[in-house]
Amino acid sequence: WEQIIHKLMDILHLFTKYKRHVSLDDYYTVYLIKTQMRISELISHENDFKEIFSYDTILINGEPMFNFYHFSNFIKREIDRLYVDGKKNNCFIHGDFCLGNILFDPKSGIIRLIDPRGIWGKSLYGDIRYDVAKLRHSVADEYDLIVNDFFTIKREDNSFDLAILSKKLHHPLKEILDNHIAFLWDINQIKFIEGLLFLSMIPLHKDNKDRQLAMYCIGLKNLNEVYKNMGGSQ
Repeated sequence: WEQIIHKLMDILHLFTKYKRHVSLDDYYTVYLIKTQMRISELISHENDFKEIFSYDTILINGEPMFNFYHFSNFIKREIDRLYVDGKKNNCFIHGDFCLGNILFDPKSGIIRLIDPRGIWGKSLYGDIRYDVAKLRHSVADEYDLIVNDFFTIKREDNSFDLAILSKKLHHPLKEILDNHIAFLWDINQIKFIEGLLFLSMIPLHKDNKDRQLAMYCIGLKNLNEVYKNMGGSQ
C-alpha cells in the first residue's frame, strides 16, 4: 500500500506539469452549484432529508456539529481561496481519481487509470485538489467500505451514530496518505472538497437510505472540522 500511494502521488505530480487556465466560474460550478443542486434535488424528493437539513445542529456519535446551511458564506469564501491558490493547481486531471478507477499489478508495479471524468467545468483541465480529495475520500474516509455496506448507522431525530467497519490497516494507511498530501497541499482544502463531494453524492445513492445517511454524516464532519481549523466556533 505504501508503494501504491507513492506511485499515485507521482501520477498526480505528473498531472501538475500540464497546466491550463481554469475559470472561477468552473470552480463555483463544480464545488458550489453542483452541491446546491444535488441537495435541492434531495430535499425536494426525500421528506426525511428535508427534515434532516432543517436542523441547525446535529449530533454525530454524540459530537455537536453545524448543519449544512450554516456554512453558506464559509463555502463561498473557501472556494474563492481555492481559486486564488489555483495557479499552481490548475492542470490536466482525471476527475474521478478514486480506488475503484485505479488498477494495480503487484507483480510489475504498474498502475493504470480507468473511467476518467472527461470534463471538469468546461474542459479536461481543472483543480488537481479535486483528484487528491477523490483519492482521500476512498482511503481516509473509506467511501468504498460505505458503498459495499461495511458500516452501521442509527438515527434518532438529529442524532446519528455511525460506525465504519474498517480493518486495522486503514489507520496507518490514512496517515501515510495524509503525510504525502500535507507535503504538497493544504490538508484543510482537501478535506473541504471531500466534505462537498460526500454531500453531493447523497442523491446518487437513493436506493440505500443508510448509505445516504452515512455520506451525509461524513460530509458534514469534514466541513465542521475544516471550519473549526479555520477559526470558526462550534
